[in-house]
Amino acid sequence: ITICGAILRARKDKKEPIRCRKCQLYGHIARDCKNKDDICGTCGTSGHWTAQCSTPQTRRCISCRGSNHASWDRQCPEFIRRCYEYDQRNPENTLPY
Repeated sequence: ITICGAILRARKDKKEPIRCRKCQLYGHIARDCKNKDDICGTCGTSGHWTAQCSTPQTRRCISCRGSNHASWDRQCPEFIRRCYEYDQRNPENTLPY
């Protein structure tokens, strides 16, 4: 597609697995979360939201228990696995358009 002289590539918006912003685990959203405490998606400690993290340089993933990345990291092995499983259940998600 060309818009104002710029060549742009169009692609379909790909759906991804849902992740709770309260407990940082996959499969549900914060509204339905049974966890009492908020868990930070960056440092992995309880008691504050990701946006309120006072130690953003500390990274700990709740989903895969990794200490080298945050829960929201798109390179997380658990995120990649969940995306693969979602695509297997929903083949139309892998189509370009």
